[in-house]
Amino acid sequence: MTDLTVPKTILEQLGGNDFIALTGATAFISTEDSLTFRAGRNPNSVSHVRVTLTATDLYAVTFFHTGRAPRIVDEVCCDILQDVFFKHTGPAAQARLLRRQAQG
Repeated sequence: MTDLTVPKTILEQLGGNDFIALTGATAFISTEDSLTFRAGRNPNSVSHVRVTLTATDLYAVTFFHTGRAPRIVDEVCCDILQDVFFKHTGPAAQARLLRRQAQG
């Protein structure tokens, strides 16, 4: 049986259920060391995102684009994971997420 502690932690660090609701993320696939999901509509045409825990206890975030090579951002620490996601997918959902988190 696969231990899902890492993918659950990744989702929590991204923003949990608020992140899912405000970004339109769907089709989550978990492995022992990663979380992959389909990104909601975004201006940068990112179709899927994979967040992988590396041996250095940091994340490698892969952004998949339709018709283009994937873009990989290495050595991402947990406190900037959300920022890296929104830098590559667009700031609109980030603003909504920050407003929701500030409300409670």
